[in-house]
Amino acid sequence: MENNNYSPPKSNINTKTEFKGSPLKAVIVATSIDIIGSMTFGVIYAFIYAIVLSSEGVPPEQIEKAITNIDTYSIHSIIGTIIGLSISLCAGYICARTVNYKEYKVVTVYAVIILTFSLFIGASKYSLIEYIILNSLSLMFIYSGAWLYVKNKP
Repeated sequence: MENNNYSPPKSNINTKTEFKGSPLKAVIVATSIDIIGSMTFGVIYAFIYAIVLSSEGVPPEQIEKAITNIDTYSIHSIIGTIIGLSISLCAGYICARTVNYKEYKVVTVYAVIILTFSLFIGASKYSLIEYIILNSLSLMFIYSGAWLYVKNKP
């Protein structure tokens, strides 16, 4: 074998380092995605629902009442809940991906912020049982998003 004096020497140092993101950035990004995404979806969904009711000839007063008092078990509420939970799943995934270490610990901080926010926003709208079930589902989806990232982590 020929010795090449012009090639760099070989070393055993691993130059690949695992990226570690900022926990603060991860929490802020995930919380923003969840809150802003859910609110944006809610506004768009209410607008579309109002257009549908209007096209059916429902008077504006009843449209306003229908939008502000959607029954928890109606198809519209269930669709909204499913989409909201999907947003939480994506935000949990993005939170874990952004921080890329101690994922569940950082996702827990984000989850506590979301649960606190939902306490102020939705506690008066739902019964205690509904509130507990919806927040449990939210937690399940948030941690499922983090789990999806950790499971498939490169």
